Amino acid sequence: MNTRTVFRFSAAILLLCVSGHAAAQDICAVPPNAKNVPGQLAKVRARDCFGGSEDSASLTRKIIATLSSCDAKTAAEQAALRKKLGTDSRLVEGASAALSSGATVDWKPILGALQGELTKSSAQLDDVHATPAPENWKWDDHATLQQTDGTFAVSYLDLLESKCDGSGSDGCAKALATAEEVNRFVNLSRALHQCAAHEHIAAIEKRLNELNARWDDYFFNTRSQYIWELLINSWRYKGSDAEFGEPPGDQLIVAHPGVTLEYVGGGAQNDKAYAPILMAEIIGYNRFKWPDRTDSSGDKLPSRLPPLGISLVGTYSPDNDGKHVGYGVMFHVNNVYSFGVGRRDTGAGDETVYLLSVDLMKRLLKPSENTMKEFRNK
Repeated sequence: MNTRTVFRFSAAILLLCVSGHAAAQDICAVPPNAKNVPGQLAKVRARDCFGGSEDSASLTRKIIATLSSCDAKTAAEQAALRKKLGTDSRLVEGASAALSSGATVDWKPILGALQGELTKSSAQLDDVHATPAPENWKWDDHATLQQTDGTFAVSYLDLLESKCDGSGSDGCAKALATAEEVNRFVNLSRALHQCAAHEHIAAIEKRLNELNARWDDYFFNTRSQYIWELLINSWRYKGSDAEFGEPPGDQLIVAHPGVTLEYVGGGAQNDKAYAPILMAEIIGYNRFKWPDRTDSSGDKLPSRLPPLGISLVGTYSPDNDGKHVGYGVMFHVNNVYSFGVGRRDTGAGDETVYLLSVDLMKRLLKPSENTMKEFRNK
Protein backbone atom coordinates (compact mmCIF):
# COMPACT_ATOMS: atom_id res chain seq x y z
CA MET A 1 0.00 0.00 0.00
CA ASN A 2 1.60 3.26 -1.17
CA THR A 3 1.52 6.60 0.61
CA ARG A 4 -1.25 8.01 -1.59
CA THR A 5 -3.56 5.06 -0.86
CA VAL A 6 -2.91 5.35 2.88
CA PHE A 7 -3.71 9.06 2.73
CA ARG A 8 -6.98 8.48 0.85
CA PHE A 9 -8.00 5.72 3.26
CA SER A 10 -7.29 7.92 6.29
CA ALA A 11 -9.16 10.83 4.77
CA ALA A 12 -12.18 8.61 4.11
CA ILE A 13 -12.25 7.42 7.74
CA LEU A 14 -11.93 10.99 9.00
CA LEU A 15 -14.75 12.09 6.73
CA LEU A 16 -16.97 9.31 8.00
CA CYS A 17 -16.25 10.27 11.62
CA VAL A 18 -16.98 13.94 10.96
CA SER A 19 -20.16 13.05 9.06
CA GLY A 20 -21.29 10.75 11.87
CA HIS A 21 -20.62 13.44 14.46
CA ALA A 22 -22.54 15.97 12.41
CA ALA A 23 -25.44 13.53 12.05
CA ALA A 24 -25.46 12.99 15.79
CA GLN A 25 -25.54 16.75 16.31
CA ASP A 26 -28.29 17.23 13.70
CA ILE A 27 -30.64 14.74 15.32
CA CYS A 28 -31.63 17.37 17.88
CA ALA A 29 -31.30 20.46 15.70
CA VAL A 30 -34.26 22.47 14.40
CA PRO A 31 -33.21 25.03 11.76
CA PRO A 32 -34.96 28.41 12.15
CA ASN A 33 -35.53 28.52 8.40
CA ALA A 34 -37.53 25.26 8.36
CA LYS A 35 -40.93 25.43 6.68
CA ASN A 36 -42.70 24.00 9.74
CA VAL A 37 -40.70 24.87 12.83
CA PRO A 38 -43.33 23.68 15.36
CA GLY A 39 -43.63 20.36 13.55
CA GLN A 40 -39.85 19.92 13.48
CA LEU A 41 -39.69 20.79 17.17
CA ALA A 42 -42.27 18.10 17.98
CA LYS A 43 -40.23 15.51 16.07
CA VAL A 44 -37.07 16.46 17.92
CA ARG A 45 -38.90 16.32 21.25
CA ALA A 46 -40.02 12.78 20.43
CA ARG A 47 -36.35 11.81 20.04
CA ASP A 48 -35.65 12.58 23.72
CA CYS A 49 -33.64 15.66 22.79
CA PHE A 50 -35.00 17.86 25.59
CA GLY A 51 -34.53 16.44 29.06
CA GLY A 52 -33.94 12.94 27.74
CA SER A 53 -31.23 10.52 26.68
CA GLU A 54 -30.20 12.57 23.61
CA ASP A 55 -29.93 15.85 25.52
CA SER A 56 -26.39 16.99 26.24
CA ALA A 57 -27.41 19.99 28.37
CA SER A 58 -25.59 20.02 31.73
CA LEU A 59 -28.88 20.43 33.65
CA THR A 60 -30.30 17.33 31.99
CA ARG A 61 -27.15 15.31 32.59
CA LYS A 62 -27.18 16.23 36.28
CA ILE A 63 -30.82 15.32 36.80
CA ILE A 64 -30.58 12.09 34.80
CA ALA A 65 -27.84 11.01 37.20
CA THR A 66 -30.36 11.34 40.05
CA LEU A 67 -32.99 9.46 38.08
CA SER A 68 -30.70 6.48 37.62
CA SER A 69 -32.15 5.01 40.83
CA CYS A 70 -35.80 5.57 41.69
CA ASP A 71 -36.10 2.57 43.98
CA ALA A 72 -36.72 2.94 47.72
CA LYS A 73 -37.23 -0.03 49.99
CA THR A 74 -38.08 1.80 53.22
CA ALA A 75 -39.93 4.94 54.20
CA ALA A 76 -36.62 6.57 55.15
CA GLU A 77 -35.18 5.84 51.71
CA GLN A 78 -38.34 7.13 50.10
CA ALA A 79 -38.17 10.38 52.09
CA ALA A 80 -34.50 10.80 51.09
CA LEU A 81 -35.34 10.21 47.43
CA ARG A 82 -38.22 12.70 47.51
CA LYS A 83 -35.94 15.28 49.08
CA LYS A 84 -33.41 14.72 46.32
CA LEU A 85 -36.11 15.00 43.65
CA GLY A 86 -37.31 18.25 45.22
CA THR A 87 -33.75 19.59 45.15
CA ASP A 88 -33.46 18.73 41.45
CA SER A 89 -36.82 20.36 40.78
CA ARG A 90 -35.51 23.57 42.30
CA LEU A 91 -32.59 23.41 39.87
CA VAL A 92 -35.15 23.41 37.07
CA GLU A 93 -36.94 26.28 38.83
CA GLY A 94 -33.72 28.29 38.92
CA ALA A 95 -32.98 27.68 35.25
CA SER A 96 -36.53 28.68 34.36
CA ALA A 97 -36.23 31.88 36.40
CA ALA A 98 -32.98 32.75 34.62
CA LEU A 99 -34.64 32.14 31.25
CA SER A 100 -37.62 34.30 32.22
CA SER A 101 -35.43 37.22 33.35
CA GLY A 102 -33.81 37.48 29.91
CA ALA A 103 -36.84 36.61 27.80
CA THR A 104 -38.71 38.94 25.47
CA VAL A 105 -41.98 40.50 26.58
CA ASP A 106 -44.14 38.12 24.55
CA TRP A 107 -42.70 35.12 26.43
CA LYS A 108 -43.20 36.59 29.92
CA PRO A 109 -46.77 35.29 30.54
CA ILE A 110 -45.87 31.79 29.38
CA LEU A 111 -42.67 31.62 31.42
CA GLY A 112 -44.38 33.16 34.45
CA ALA A 113 -47.05 30.46 34.39
CA LEU A 114 -44.38 27.78 34.00
CA GLN A 115 -42.46 29.20 36.96
CA GLY A 116 -45.53 29.01 39.16
CA GLU A 117 -46.13 25.37 38.21
CA LEU A 118 -42.48 24.51 38.82
CA THR A 119 -42.69 25.99 42.32
CA LYS A 120 -45.74 23.81 43.06
CA SER A 121 -43.90 20.82 41.60
CA SER A 122 -40.91 21.26 43.91
CA ALA A 123 -43.12 21.40 46.99
CA GLN A 124 -45.03 18.35 45.78
CA LEU A 125 -41.87 16.35 45.19
CA ASP A 126 -40.45 17.40 48.57
CA ASP A 127 -43.46 16.10 50.48
CA VAL A 128 -43.30 12.33 50.85
CA HIS A 129 -47.06 12.27 51.51
CA ALA A 130 -47.96 14.24 48.36
CA THR A 131 -49.00 12.28 45.29
CA PRO A 132 -46.70 12.84 42.29
CA ALA A 133 -48.41 13.88 39.06
CA PRO A 134 -46.36 12.99 35.95
CA GLU A 135 -49.50 13.13 33.81
CA ASN A 136 -49.76 16.89 34.44
CA TRP A 137 -46.49 17.40 32.57
CA LYS A 138 -47.41 15.61 29.35
CA TRP A 139 -47.40 17.48 26.05
CA ASP A 140 -50.54 18.02 24.01
CA ASP A 141 -48.94 19.16 20.74
CA HIS A 142 -47.25 22.35 21.95
CA ALA A 143 -49.24 22.85 25.14
CA THR A 144 -48.91 21.31 28.60
CA LEU A 145 -49.95 21.66 32.24
CA GLN A 146 -53.68 21.46 31.61
CA GLN A 147 -55.78 23.27 34.20
CA THR A 148 -59.13 22.27 35.71
CA ASP A 149 -61.00 24.51 33.26
CA GLY A 150 -59.39 22.73 30.30
CA THR A 151 -56.91 25.46 29.39
CA PHE A 152 -53.16 24.97 29.42
CA ALA A 153 -50.77 26.94 31.62
CA VAL A 154 -48.05 26.66 28.96
CA SER A 155 -48.88 26.99 25.25
CA TYR A 156 -46.45 28.58 22.81
CA LEU A 157 -47.67 27.43 19.35
CA ASP A 158 -49.17 30.78 18.30
CA LEU A 159 -46.06 32.64 19.42
CA LEU A 160 -43.71 30.28 17.60
CA GLU A 161 -45.76 30.40 14.39
CA SER A 162 -45.83 34.20 14.44
CA LYS A 163 -42.03 34.36 14.71
CA CYS A 164 -41.10 31.56 12.33
CA ASP A 165 -42.27 32.07 8.75
CA GLY A 166 -39.52 30.05 7.10
CA SER A 167 -37.18 32.99 6.59
CA GLY A 168 -34.82 31.97 9.40
CA SER A 169 -35.07 35.37 11.10
CA ASP A 170 -33.27 36.19 14.33
CA GLY A 171 -36.65 36.48 16.05
CA CYS A 172 -37.45 32.90 15.09
CA ALA A 173 -34.09 31.65 16.32
CA LYS A 174 -34.63 33.30 19.71
CA ALA A 175 -38.21 32.04 20.01
CA LEU A 176 -37.11 28.55 19.02
CA ALA A 177 -34.29 28.56 21.60
CA THR A 178 -36.78 29.61 24.32
CA ALA A 179 -39.30 26.94 23.25
CA GLU A 180 -36.56 24.30 23.42
CA GLU A 181 -35.72 25.35 26.98
CA VAL A 182 -39.41 25.21 27.94
CA ASN A 183 -39.56 21.69 26.50
CA ARG A 184 -36.50 20.74 28.53
CA PHE A 185 -37.92 22.06 31.82
CA VAL A 186 -41.30 20.39 31.30
CA ASN A 187 -39.80 17.04 30.31
CA LEU A 188 -37.38 17.06 33.23
CA SER A 189 -40.25 17.80 35.61
CA ARG A 190 -42.24 14.92 34.18
CA ALA A 191 -39.24 12.62 34.63
CA LEU A 192 -38.86 13.70 38.26
CA HIS A 193 -42.54 12.99 38.93
CA GLN A 194 -42.27 9.63 37.17
CA CYS A 195 -39.40 8.76 39.46
CA ALA A 196 -41.48 9.72 42.51
CA ALA A 197 -44.33 7.63 41.13
CA HIS A 198 -42.14 4.57 40.54
CA GLU A 199 -44.34 1.50 41.01
CA HIS A 200 -42.24 0.21 43.92
CA ILE A 201 -42.41 3.59 45.63
CA ALA A 202 -46.13 3.80 44.95
CA ALA A 203 -46.55 0.41 46.61
CA ILE A 204 -44.59 1.64 49.66
CA GLU A 205 -46.69 4.78 49.78
CA LYS A 206 -49.88 2.73 49.65
CA ARG A 207 -48.64 0.43 52.39
CA LEU A 208 -47.58 3.34 54.59
CA ASN A 209 -50.94 5.04 54.14
CA GLU A 210 -52.70 1.83 55.15
CA LEU A 211 -50.44 1.45 58.18
CA ASN A 212 -50.94 5.08 59.18
CA ALA A 213 -54.69 4.51 59.10
CA ARG A 214 -54.30 1.44 61.33
CA TRP A 215 -52.10 3.34 63.76
CA ASP A 216 -54.60 6.20 63.87
CA ASP A 217 -57.26 3.62 64.64
CA TYR A 218 -55.11 2.25 67.47
CA PHE A 219 -54.44 5.64 69.06
CA PHE A 220 -57.90 7.16 68.62
CA ASN A 221 -60.46 4.37 68.26
CA THR A 222 -59.42 1.77 70.83
CA ARG A 223 -59.99 2.31 74.56
CA SER A 224 -58.56 5.54 75.89
CA GLN A 225 -55.07 5.41 77.38
CA TYR A 226 -53.50 7.63 79.99
CA ILE A 227 -49.85 8.52 79.53
CA TRP A 228 -48.66 5.74 81.84
CA GLU A 229 -50.73 3.20 79.90
CA LEU A 230 -49.20 4.41 76.65
CA LEU A 231 -45.75 3.96 78.17
CA ILE A 232 -46.56 0.44 79.36
CA ASN A 233 -48.09 -0.60 76.04
CA SER A 234 -45.22 1.01 74.15
CA TRP A 235 -42.78 -1.05 76.22
CA ARG A 236 -44.81 -4.19 75.37
CA TYR A 237 -44.90 -3.35 71.67
CA LYS A 238 -42.56 -5.51 69.64
CA GLY A 239 -42.58 -3.98 66.17
CA SER A 240 -40.35 -5.97 63.83
CA ASP A 241 -39.89 -2.98 61.50
CA ALA A 242 -39.73 0.62 62.64
CA GLU A 243 -41.23 1.79 59.32
CA PHE A 244 -43.69 -0.97 58.53
CA GLY A 245 -44.56 -2.36 61.96
CA GLU A 246 -48.21 -3.18 62.49
CA PRO A 247 -49.90 -1.59 65.52
CA PRO A 248 -50.57 -3.80 68.54
CA GLY A 249 -53.71 -5.91 68.52
CA ASP A 250 -54.34 -5.49 72.23
CA GLN A 251 -53.65 -3.22 75.19
CA LEU A 252 -53.13 -3.44 78.92
CA ILE A 253 -55.35 -1.31 81.14
CA VAL A 254 -53.55 -0.10 84.27
CA ALA A 255 -54.81 2.25 87.01
CA HIS A 256 -57.35 3.78 84.65
CA PRO A 257 -59.71 6.21 86.43
CA GLY A 258 -63.17 6.95 85.10
CA VAL A 259 -66.84 7.42 85.90
CA THR A 260 -69.56 4.76 85.84
CA LEU A 261 -73.24 4.46 86.68
CA GLU A 262 -73.97 2.17 89.62
CA TYR A 263 -77.31 0.42 89.86
CA VAL A 264 -78.49 -0.86 93.25
CA GLY A 265 -81.74 -2.81 93.19
CA GLY A 266 -84.31 -3.35 95.95
CA GLY A 267 -84.85 -1.75 99.33
CA ALA A 268 -85.78 1.76 100.26
CA GLN A 269 -83.18 3.21 97.90
CA ASN A 270 -85.04 2.34 94.69
CA ASP A 271 -85.69 6.02 94.02
CA LYS A 272 -81.91 6.48 93.82
CA ALA A 273 -81.10 3.20 92.11
CA TYR A 274 -78.92 4.82 89.43
CA ALA A 275 -76.06 6.97 90.66
CA PRO A 276 -72.79 8.16 89.07
CA ILE A 277 -69.73 6.99 90.99
CA LEU A 278 -65.99 7.05 90.54
CA MET A 279 -64.24 3.99 89.23
CA ALA A 280 -60.63 2.89 88.73
CA GLU A 281 -59.72 -0.03 86.51
CA ILE A 282 -56.88 -1.52 88.56
CA ILE A 283 -55.67 -3.94 85.91
CA GLY A 284 -57.27 -5.10 82.70
CA TYR A 285 -56.82 -6.37 79.19
CA ASN A 286 -58.50 -5.34 75.95
CA ARG A 287 -58.11 -7.16 72.63
CA PHE A 288 -59.32 -5.74 69.34
CA LYS A 289 -57.51 -7.84 66.76
CA TRP A 290 -58.39 -11.50 66.37
CA PRO A 291 -56.98 -14.20 64.07
CA ASP A 292 -58.62 -14.33 60.65
CA ARG A 293 -61.00 -17.18 59.96
CA THR A 294 -61.03 -19.24 56.76
CA ASP A 295 -63.94 -20.26 54.57
CA SER A 296 -64.50 -23.61 52.91
CA SER A 297 -62.20 -22.71 50.03
CA GLY A 298 -59.36 -21.74 52.37
CA ASP A 299 -59.64 -17.97 51.80
CA LYS A 300 -59.06 -15.76 54.83
CA LEU A 301 -61.97 -13.77 56.18
CA PRO A 302 -62.03 -11.17 58.97
CA SER A 303 -62.96 -12.42 62.40
CA ARG A 304 -66.55 -11.81 63.51
CA LEU A 305 -65.46 -11.07 67.08
CA PRO A 306 -65.70 -7.42 68.15
CA PRO A 307 -63.09 -5.83 70.43
CA LEU A 308 -63.48 -7.37 73.90
CA GLY A 309 -61.85 -6.68 77.26
CA ILE A 310 -62.07 -7.23 81.00
CA SER A 311 -60.86 -5.28 84.03
CA LEU A 312 -60.75 -5.62 87.79
CA VAL A 313 -62.21 -2.41 89.18
CA GLY A 314 -62.45 -0.52 92.41
CA THR A 315 -65.33 1.92 92.94
CA TYR A 316 -65.97 4.91 95.18
CA SER A 317 -69.50 6.06 95.93
CA PRO A 318 -70.33 9.33 97.74
CA ASP A 319 -73.42 7.58 99.16
CA ASN A 320 -73.69 8.29 102.89
CA ASP A 321 -75.20 4.89 103.63
CA GLY A 322 -72.90 1.91 103.90
CA LYS A 323 -69.30 1.93 102.69
CA HIS A 324 -67.95 4.19 100.01
CA VAL A 325 -65.55 1.66 98.50
CA GLY A 326 -66.49 -1.41 96.46
CA TYR A 327 -64.93 -3.75 93.95
CA GLY A 328 -65.98 -5.69 90.86
CA VAL A 329 -65.35 -6.81 87.32
CA MET A 330 -65.96 -4.75 84.19
CA PHE A 331 -66.41 -6.16 80.67
CA HIS A 332 -65.56 -3.97 77.67
CA VAL A 333 -67.24 -4.30 74.27
CA ASN A 334 -66.32 -2.63 70.99
CA ASN A 335 -63.85 -0.23 72.66
CA VAL A 336 -66.74 1.94 73.87
CA TYR A 337 -69.24 0.22 76.14
CA SER A 338 -68.47 -1.31 79.53
CA PHE A 339 -70.75 -3.48 81.69
CA GLY A 340 -69.85 -4.84 85.09
CA VAL A 341 -70.89 -6.30 88.41
CA GLY A 342 -69.54 -5.42 91.83
CA ARG A 343 -70.02 -5.76 95.56
CA ARG A 344 -70.48 -2.92 98.01
CA ASP A 345 -71.96 -2.40 101.44
CA THR A 346 -74.88 -0.12 100.55
CA GLY A 347 -76.04 0.23 104.16
CA ALA A 348 -78.09 -2.93 104.09
CA GLY A 349 -75.08 -5.20 104.00
CA ASP A 350 -73.02 -6.30 101.04
CA GLU A 351 -75.07 -6.15 97.86
CA THR A 352 -74.44 -6.91 94.23
CA VAL A 353 -74.32 -3.72 92.20
CA TYR A 354 -74.35 -3.34 88.46
CA LEU A 355 -72.05 -0.99 86.59
CA LEU A 356 -72.54 0.72 83.25
CA SER A 357 -69.99 3.00 81.59
CA VAL A 358 -69.09 4.55 78.25
CA ASP A 359 -65.49 5.43 77.41
CA LEU A 360 -65.89 9.19 76.98
CA MET A 361 -62.26 9.84 77.91
CA LYS A 362 -61.09 8.88 74.41
CA ARG A 363 -62.36 12.31 73.32
CA LEU A 364 -59.98 13.96 75.77
CA LEU A 365 -56.98 11.64 75.93
CA LYS A 366 -55.35 12.41 72.59
CA PRO A 367 -51.68 11.39 72.44
CA SER A 368 -49.24 13.97 71.12
CA GLU A 369 -47.38 13.59 67.82
CA ASN A 370 -44.13 12.91 69.69
CA THR A 371 -45.76 10.23 71.85
CA MET A 372 -47.14 8.46 68.80
CA LYS A 373 -43.79 8.63 66.98
CA GLU A 374 -41.92 7.28 69.99
CA PHE A 375 -44.46 4.46 70.34
CA ARG A 376 -43.92 3.51 66.71
CA ASN A 377 -40.12 3.88 67.02
CA LYS A 378 -40.08 6.20 64.01
